[in-house]
Amino acid sequence: MYQKVIKRWLDIICCGGAMIFLWPVFLIIAVLIKLDSKGPVYFKQKRVGIHKTHFYIYKFRTMRTDTPKDMPTHLLKDPDAYITRMGKFLRKTSLDELPQILHNVLINGDMSIIGPRPALWNQYDLITIETMSMGFLRLLKKQKLIVTILLFIMAAILTWVKGQILH
Repeated sequence: MYQKVIKRWLDIICCGGAMIFLWPVFLIIAVLIKLDSKGPVYFKQKRVGIHKTHFYIYKFRTMRTDTPKDMPTHLLKDPDAYITRMGKFLRKTSLDELPQILHNVLINGDMSIIGPRPALWNQYDLITIETMSMGFLRLLKKQKLIVTILLFIMAAILTWVKGQILH
């Protein structure tokens, strides 16, 4: 209980302090995105958070507005064709992630400064691996090492086979 409260207050203090210095960067990036391409400045994407709850993550838009929805970039046929000029720079420098500080950490509290990166809502392989990892750690605590390792290997193989079938 206290850890959650302390962590939330730490997020608010750190992100609030960072926003004092970062607001000019937000403004400059927003103007450059608008000058580079048509469409909104922000992009929101459905993610899976703690306890498999869904929430929206906010980023600066780095791709054209006609890009297929809910598809990871690496699965697009020609990803470079969809990325804007400003988007290439933002992704290279990771500045496209900045709105998460304001929206997802400071305002909504969906994320924390320290913690795992949330998976896309449709990346079942990552969600499965994370779930298996947590189960793996729980079983390790109960000293059922051999059974746990075998179950983890079997689950990883099944996830891989499922991925091969779907792709």
